[in-house]
Amino acid sequence: MTPSTTSGRSTSTDVDETVGARHALPMPVPIGSAHSAHATAEIAGAYRCAHCEREFVAHAFGESSGESFSPLFLREEGAANAAVANAREHAQADAHENVLIAPCPRCGLRQPRVALRFWGFWGFVTALPVLAIPFIGGLAWLVYGGWQAGLVALFFTSLAAFALRAAHQKWTQGWRVVRFEPAMTSRAQPASAGATRRPR
Repeated sequence: MTPSTTSGRSTSTDVDETVGARHALPMPVPIGSAHSAHATAEIAGAYRCAHCEREFVAHAFGESSGESFSPLFLREEGAANAAVANAREHAQADAHENVLIAPCPRCGLRQPRVALRFWGFWGFVTALPVLAIPFIGGLAWLVYGGWQAGLVALFFTSLAAFALRAAHQKWTQGWRVVRFEPAMTSRAQPASAGATRRPR
C-alpha cells in the first residue's frame, strides 16, 4: 500500500495527514494488521494573559501520530480512518498544549497553575517506571538472580529518564512554535458609500 497524503481544513485548524502503509503484526501466524498515521495541525485562538491582561491571537502548531489495529484483517478501511482520526486529535491536543505552556509575549510570565498541571502530569509519568523497579526488579531477583534484576532496574530507570527528558524539551522548546498577534480590541466603522455630509 503506497503511503498517501490528505489534508483538511476547518475554521481554525489545518491538518496534513500522512498515512503509513499497513503491516502485518510480526507473529508466526498474522492475526491482523496495524495502521499508523501522522498529522500536523495549526490552530488559532484567543489568548489573554492573567498577569498583564494583554490580549493576543495565538497561532500554534502541533504534530503527533496515531495508530489503530485491524483484527483478522477485517475492516481495513475503518482501521486506517481511525488511525488518521487519532493522529489528528493528538496533533490538535499538542498544539493546544503548546499555547498553554507559552509565556506571555509582553510580560514573559506563564499562565497561573500551568507549571503545576504540566509537571504534575509528567511527574506522575516519570514516577511510574521508578515505582515499578522494586516490584518487577524484586520478582526478577527471586526468579532469575542478581544481574537480571539489575537489567530490569536499568530498563525502568531509562524509561523514567526518557520521560523526564521529553517533558523538559516540551517545557523549554514546545512553546516556540506559538506565534502571537495583537488582538483587535476595536474596529473602525467604515463609512457608508452613499453617506452625505451634513451641514453644521
